[in-house]
Amino acid sequence: SGYRFVTRVADLEAVATRARRTTSRGPSALPTGRTAYRSLSDYEGELATLALANPGLVRRFELPRASADGRPIGAVEIASNVNATGDGRPEYAIFGLHHAREWPTGEVVMELAHDLVKSYGAPRVRALLDRVRVVIVPVVNPDGFVFSQEVDPMWRKNSPTRAVDLNRNYGAGWGGSGSSAVPTEPTYRGPSPFSEPESAAVHELSQRRHFTNVQSVHNIASRILRQPGFDEYGTVARDEARMKALGDAMGAATGYGSQKAVEFGEIHGATEDWNYIAQGAFGYTIELGSTGDGTFQGTYDTHVVSQYGGVREALLLAGEQAADPADHGVLTGAASAGATLRLRRDFTTGTLCSGCAAFADFVDTTLAVPANGRFEWHVGPSTRPWSSSPEAWTLTCTDAGGTERARRQIVVDRGQRVDVGDACRPPASGPGAQPAPPAGTPAPVVSRKPAARGVVGVVRLVVARQRVRRSTLLRRRALVVPLRLSGGSLRDVRVSLLRARRVVASRRLVRVASSQRVRLPLRRMPSAGTYRLRVRGVDGAGRVVVARAVVSVVR
Repeated sequence: SGYRFVTRVADLEAVATRARRTTSRGPSALPTGRTAYRSLSDYEGELATLALANPGLVRRFELPRASADGRPIGAVEIASNVNATGDGRPEYAIFGLHHAREWPTGEVVMELAHDLVKSYGAPRVRALLDRVRVVIVPVVNPDGFVFSQEVDPMWRKNSPTRAVDLNRNYGAGWGGSGSSAVPTEPTYRGPSPFSEPESAAVHELSQRRHFTNVQSVHNIASRILRQPGFDEYGTVARDEARMKALGDAMGAATGYGSQKAVEFGEIHGATEDWNYIAQGAFGYTIELGSTGDGTFQGTYDTHVVSQYGGVREALLLAGEQAADPADHGVLTGAASAGATLRLRRDFTTGTLCSGCAAFADFVDTTLAVPANGRFEWHVGPSTRPWSSSPEAWTLTCTDAGGTERARRQIVVDRGQRVDVGDACRPPASGPGAQPAPPAGTPAPVVSRKPAARGVVGVVRLVVARQRVRRSTLLRRRALVVPLRLSGGSLRDVRVSLLRARRVVASRRLVRVASSQRVRLPLRRMPSAGTYRLRVRGVDGAGRVVVARAVVSVVR
């Protein structure tokens, strides 16, 4: 088509081979002094050694499911008095190597685990581990990682026998346009939400813990990305102010850009989407950068050593946020020593592909009551961030003999502290006795299906599919987009033409009050092919309306 091009990497396999080699003669500045990429056996050995050498500080465990090829997914939990069962501390999760070729992500996550143990005597780290439990999973995708190191350095997905992009397989918002239904595509989302054992393992881990902050580490875009990751539920999260403040601080620490993930590019079915949308945990993606050639697996010095200092600070900031009760809920009270408290919330998680159904979901956690009979339990908010009506936790108390003694509904908001009194005595009224909404009530959202229309209240926006000749676009220097609007007006309307998530052309309209034809200027003529047209605006109630359609450009 006459475009100029530049070859950035002539031989990817050669780059990967060089990246395996030691890049300096002496130890690096990393906590371990390491100078070369780890293998899977390195990770497994180091996780085990950390726990054996530090029994009161580190506990090794495996996620609830093994990988598709049967490999365990190893993790460590790091905290002061890590084996305590009744302290109710908030929990903070960090995940690496969802994508097999992103070797540096596992490295920085593993180095942080060593760092927390090595720096435990430092006041800042000690204070963090006194207040929060840190869960570290350096390799979520062991099958793909091994395949990437041994066969194909650019492999992205999980086991080649399944070949699913794990970071498109999580359930909240699964199936939207920021993923692919085609198995050969790199962003193939799999046949159903949580179809892959690796993503299902992370889901099941999250369901049983009160994660208050979740970091999913990727590379190589030099970004700190926060919720939301797609626009069907809205372009501004309920917790935007707090999440932006933390994201900007993390960006300042790393030198990376800080922005909402949807602004970087729509992704549906990402890890931390579920943790924020369903659990209420602040969710972020860290996209590592490099001081090298910008490939996924550059030299260890440029892609790991040079990145670690800033990323360490960012992850410590996120951990301190995870410990801050201003950003989650706290339950306090009394109960029979030795009893077990259980907190459960049932709800429905929505999907976003045409014809896909929402699915039953839950968070279900327990706390052993300490010997003194008093408890303080740091928990997620009972109401999900995108829900417009209050939701409740169900709190039950079961005595040491297994008999249920009490059951009640608890509504607790972010930053709220609720004293439930005697949790093992049925409440008559008072704090913590709020009625629960019907189980499984889905959160109201904007348009659950990404079809070529969006509906919010009575506002209706429709964009028709188009087939247009390239010669017509050359003559007009624009694409004419007919919009059909009824039931109200829209403000801050953005009309965008995209191909493979890249914006080809875009135009902003201050207000659209009726059906009209919008001229979308084209600075560069699109080549023949299939494009995606997206129109997004805000109605009078401040809710987002989105319409999509396909544009086919033919010669």
